[in-house]
Amino acid sequence: MNDTPARAYLSRKEAADYLTEKYFPISKYALARYAMDGTGPEARTRPGGGQCLYLKTELDTWANAFPVVGGHKQRKRQRGVGALSGAKR
Repeated sequence: MNDTPARAYLSRKEAADYLTEKYFPISKYALARYAMDGTGPEARTRPGGGQCLYLKTELDTWANAFPVVGGHKQRKRQRGVGALSGAKR
């Protein structure tokens, strides 16, 4: 985890809460699925613990890579790779 302070990393639940507050609704389960598919934000695993951790900067980069439909707190990603599952369109 190089030179980045430990507090800079968010758990999957914290990452989902951060993305929901700042960009669009997403659950920790959706992030887990995207991690398995390789379509989600870059995640690191804690050595020996296996817990996925995310950097806010990488979450921001990933969230901003999708076109916006609607305004703040109503952002939805378009259908396709990484589209929100179960989101009403």
